[in-house]
Formats: sequence, C-alpha cells, structure tokens
Amino acid sequence: MQQKEVLQEYNKRIAALISKISKKETSNYNLLVELLDDFETEPAILIDDYTEDIAAMHLLSYLLIFDSINGKFLWKRLSSKLKSSTKLKGIFAVFAHIIKDEHEFIMKALDDAVKGFENPYIKQLSDILPGVLRGHLASVIAKNYANIHIKEFSKIVCLSVDDARIYVASLGWKTLEGDYVEPEKKVKMTNDLLHKLSVEQIEQATKTIGFLETI
Repeated sequence: MQQKEVLQEYNKRIAALISKISKKETSNYNLLVELLDDFETEPAILIDDYTEDIAAMHLLSYLLIFDSINGKFLWKRLSSKLKSSTKLKGIFAVFAHIIKDEHEFIMKALDDAVKGFENPYIKQLSDILPGVLRGHLASVIAKNYANIHIKEFSKIVCLSVDDARIYVASLGWKTLEGDYVEPEKKVKMTNDLLHKLSVEQIEQATKTIGFLETI
C-alpha cells in the first residue's frame, strides 16, 4: 500500500481502539501499544515521517501501561525535529519522572503535557490517562510502602486530601491511626523470589539493557 493508504488504515484502527479505551475497556491498552509499534515498523512509514501527533499518541500509549523503558527508547528514536517539540518534551518529562521515581511530579507533568493538543484522539487519551496513571501509582505505593501518610499519598496521586481519602476507600485500603494509609498488598522481594532469577538470566538482562542504552 502507498503511504497515504497506510495512514488512513492505521487512523481507522487507532480511532476504533481509542474509542474503546475511552469507554474504560482496559484490555485495549496493550492492543493500542502493539498497533502503534506495528505502525512504526510499517515499510511504507519511516520514523522520520512521524508527525508530532503520531509521536504523541505513541508516547502516551506507553503511559497507559506504565512502560517507561519503551517510552524512553521511542524518544531516542524520534527525529531531532520532533525532540525539539515543546509538546513532546512535556510528554517525555512524565517518563523522566517515572524513571527517576519522582512520583510526586508525575501527575502534574502529565497535566501540563497534554495541554495544547487539538488532535481528538490525543484529547481522548488525555481524558483517561490521569485515572490510569493514578492507578499505576497506587500499585507502586502498594509494592513499596507498608503504610503512607494521607498527605503524602494525596500529593503523589495529585488529589486533595479529602478526595484522596475517597480514593483510598475505593481501593479497599485501610486507614490507620494518625492519618496513615495501609495498602491492601505490599510486595517484598524476598530471598526466595530473588533466587528464582538465575545468574544466567541476570547476566542476559544486564547485557540486553547495556546494548539498548547504546542505541
């Protein structure tokens, strides 16, 4: 197919998936990522052919699944022209905060990043992403905190203290004495879990990450 036909076909498929995502059909998050990944490798399309809107959608799709690694490497593959875009820099700032574990800045960076886009698909994604990212951040907190003060929690999820209390209740978490919150689950990397990673797996992962960092 010619490039124009390819773009039209992908636009239809992207529109259909984002419409489903806007209806909170979460099973389509990964499908959107896969579709945009396929689009990047489409023979009729080159990464240099990416428009600002396409690059924005691709980056935002990785935020849906909280994939900062692939978001980072997509950013590296973008043209210098796109990387100079103020709007795209704003989206990448969200990934930068995720990578650095600067959780308290993520939601504000997202809010700033999606302003100014007129593309209807990006607007739909920007409507649903705050709730999705808030859920991912709650999962991070559950894995890393035995308990957390409600004020710190509210700051991370970018809600007022009162709204944060409501959100905590919706998650089924416990509120403790002294305004502390206890996540429902806390995942610990015990010795048993660590031993499941063989030396060979760790070495291979290290080599892979080292190679990707050179791209």
